[in-house]
Amino acid sequence: MLSPPRELGDFTATIKETAVGDLAYIDAPYGVFSFTGYDTGELVFISGGIGITPFISMLRYIRDNKLDKKVTLFWTNRSKDNFCFLDELKLMEKAIPGFKLHLIISGDEKEPGSGKRLEGSLIKEKLDGLENKDYFVCGPPAMTGSIIKELKELGVPTGKIHSELFQL
Repeated sequence: MLSPPRELGDFTATIKETAVGDLAYIDAPYGVFSFTGYDTGELVFISGGIGITPFISMLRYIRDNKLDKKVTLFWTNRSKDNFCFLDELKLMEKAIPGFKLHLIISGDEKEPGSGKRLEGSLIKEKLDGLENKDYFVCGPPAMTGSIIKELKELGVPTGKIHSELFQL
């Protein structure tokens, strides 16, 4: 079962007051969180919770355009029930030859293989070296800040780390 929604900002705090027929203004995204502006050999996507959303789009782009990209995705959630898009990601593992998926369950100690936090040391352990890669980090502010700090401590240059805060 999915966790109940959390009120983290102006939108989620007021959504319960929205009625059918209310007018809403939806604007285009303004960010530049994309791998397309970087000429790198490998991509490392690091996601926390619903921060998976931009990576789903990027992976679809890679798949649909048959790009020869090596991509490793680390995705952490508190519970296995919070992994949306999981069926699609498993299909992408087959469709994108260089794609590897690593799921980390942080909050459910009863779950086999869970109870661990996504940390720089785990990322380093699962990758074939840290160099010649661009790292894209998207998730809650605390997780994003922690991962960026740990990547820098591991020697990843600041210019190779790209981030987007994502919270609902």
